[in-house]
Amino acid sequence: QEPFDVQVTAQDGASQIPAPLASVLYRVAQESLRNAARHADARHVRILLRREGAAATLEVEDDGRGFDVKGAEERRPGMGLFSMRERVALVNGRFNVTSAPGRGTRVTASVPVAHGEGVGE
Repeated sequence: QEPFDVQVTAQDGASQIPAPLASVLYRVAQESLRNAARHADARHVRILLRREGAAATLEVEDDGRGFDVKGAEERRPGMGLFSMRERVALVNGRFNVTSAPGRGTRVTASVPVAHGEGVGE
């Protein structure tokens, strides 16, 4: 497995994501990076964390070989997709994977954050 570059961007407000939600997003990022390393043959991975209003969103995008999402999810646990989806669902979040063979992969997890929660933590 070849090394790949990872670009991480945490926008303003990202540091105010409550710890339990940050932990869920961290696990999604961790599994997404593991998948990029094991399966994608990616050269570049971009991680973006942002908090906008009532939601905290993580995006992990790679330029790897991509895959058939539906087929992977049917093979449960499908490269950790099932466990990522379940983690996000447990905190009432939304989880999406966009990919196609030859087109890379984008994993997006968005979790609700109560207004004012996490400030000063």
